[in-house]
Amino acid sequence: MFASAELMNAIWQRGWHFICAVKRNRTLSGSPVSTYWRTLSRQRIRRVTVNNTPGSHTYHTRFTSGRLRGFPHPVGVVFSKRHPRQARAACFVTSDTCLRALTILRYYAIRWQAETDNFLLKQRLGLADFRLHSVEAARRWFALVFAAYAFIRARIAEAWLEQPDQPRLSFHDVIAEQQRWHLERRIVFVADQARQGRSNQQLLTDLFPT
Repeated sequence: MFASAELMNAIWQRGWHFICAVKRNRTLSGSPVSTYWRTLSRQRIRRVTVNNTPGSHTYHTRFTSGRLRGFPHPVGVVFSKRHPRQARAACFVTSDTCLRALTILRYYAIRWQAETDNFLLKQRLGLADFRLHSVEAARRWFALVFAAYAFIRARIAEAWLEQPDQPRLSFHDVIAEQQRWHLERRIVFVADQARQGRSNQQLLTDLFPT
């Protein structure tokens, strides 16, 4: 999620928790988060390994808690570096103060899949192509796109359940599979109609109705 105070408070008011990255200029308990790695220098660095889409990565972390400016409730905060000598530490906060560094980073790593899905929804399924239409048309377009998205995810799960020992289908694999399926059905339809003696014009009328 985006680390705006308004969004954090809206999530909290609904009884939910959040995990997000914050910029170095944010203030935690009155001090910039950029100073905390050094402030926590007496704290033992803990190595945390996180698995995500690009692969497995190990981070060096320090953990604390405090109050983030704009959010009136305590938050848990983890600072992480890929290497201890790295100049800057990334900062991640959560409203669930029971969580610790490993859990926070593992949950945050799931965000990559959300970003990937957003890209696929826009680029492959045309989610953003409603801009010049009415609100009602946009709602219907959203429903259609997410129905297609749900179908693709269901097909991926179905294929994996049928053959769990095989590599999982990707989003692009399913789209290609469906495009081939529709093309094959159209070719079979045309061949069948031709065998029945239908003319070219009749076939074109059936395939491209006006």
